[in-house]
Amino acid sequence: IYQSSYRGSYPSIIRDSLRNAALGRKVLLIQFMKGGVNQGVDNPERLCGNLTWVRSSHSFDQYNSEVIANDKDLDNSLTSSHKAFKIWSKFPPLKRQSIMLKAVEIIKSRQEEIAKTLTMEMGKTLRESRQEINQVIETTIWCAEEGKRTYGRIIPSRDSQARQMVFKEPIGPVVAFVAWNFPGGNFIRKVASALAAGCTIIIKPSEETPATAVALGECFMEAGLPSGVLNARITNSKSRHLYRLS
Repeated sequence: IYQSSYRGSYPSIIRDSLRNAALGRKVLLIQFMKGGVNQGVDNPERLCGNLTWVRSSHSFDQYNSEVIANDKDLDNSLTSSHKAFKIWSKFPPLKRQSIMLKAVEIIKSRQEEIAKTLTMEMGKTLRESRQEINQVIETTIWCAEEGKRTYGRIIPSRDSQARQMVFKEPIGPVVAFVAWNFPGGNFIRKVASALAAGCTIIIKPSEETPATAVALGECFMEAGLPSGVLNARITNSKSRHLYRLS
């Protein structure tokens, strides 16, 4: 039995405990919630499952030292994002909305699976994870709806022969970085906003909690998002390079 008490960092303790459970060890979690409330997990194994990792070349993952990304991969992300922007930015708002709402339906169908993934990698209770995925769904719907309301305006002109108008247009590829504490919520606020506005996005999930972002990204791709519109790069040492690209 691996015991963990509320002496250290809450996230690190929970992640450590769940990783041990994922390795097949019996885990007893003691007083890991704020205020010292006992939250025993009767069956921690149900929170853990197999994760499929898509690996690239040359940034090492902390679990098994396998390569997952290098500078060239990030350059390729920027290139593909620029190419996809020429396509995605031309999509009518209603078409972008349609793809985003289709992604919502796929997320709903996998809600429990994604919630368990979030719990396993971050340490929230399943109830909290389910709530976060509900937030993901609601945020995506809201952004998809707002995307078709990117109204312009008419400005009174000093010249009676002239008409002044403002049009809102997608600005280009977006680079975003996501914190570990809300792997789904933080991810979707950036992704859904960019997609609804007609922008492509390169996003770096936290290297500590990347699996939820991968699961959500797959839902968008299966919904018909064109290749290159959403690039998720999982890396723990290349953020400065990605920041320079922006």
